Amino acid sequence: MPTPAQQAKYDSFKVLFLGATPDRPKWLRTDVAIAQAVLESGWGTSDLWVLRRNPFGMGCNSRGYQSRCYVRTSDGQRFAEYDDYKNAMRDYVARMVQFDKTNGYSSARTLDEYLLALNPTDGRPRYAIEQGYNRVVKEIMAGQDPSIVLEPANPDPSPLPLPK
Repeated sequence: MPTPAQQAKYDSFKVLFLGATPDRPKWLRTDVAIAQAVLESGWGTSDLWVLRRNPFGMGCNSRGYQSRCYVRTSDGQRFAEYDDYKNAMRDYVARMVQFDKTNGYSSARTLDEYLLALNPTDGRPRYAIEQGYNRVVKEIMAGQDPSIVLEPANPDPSPLPLPK
């Protein structure tokens, strides 16, 4: 089960996402998006979220929402940086709409089908490359403390830091 602090951060992401994306497609699963933001941002503690306003770990792209491309010096990976969190949330929606054309999120009838479309094993584009990603997203959604995290869970009880 998440700690009270983790639950507060989860709830913060939910409010941010719903407020920033009122025109998102009906098939886009908000519960999955929030769990992904929690996971990708390390419960709101990652440098990508705090310094770059990037809760989903989005790479540089040409969808028009990022303000600049940030190259992480530790490993040379290229990530999107946003002027505000709303553009990050909108970029996530745009990516999901783009991937729906090949992965078929909108035709998924169950959570498991949606998650399989998120990270298919048949050569279609993948949202994430980490093994166990779908399982961890599902566990976060279920309110469980995942045994494997891609970024460390935050034991800090402070509220979700909102980027400026």
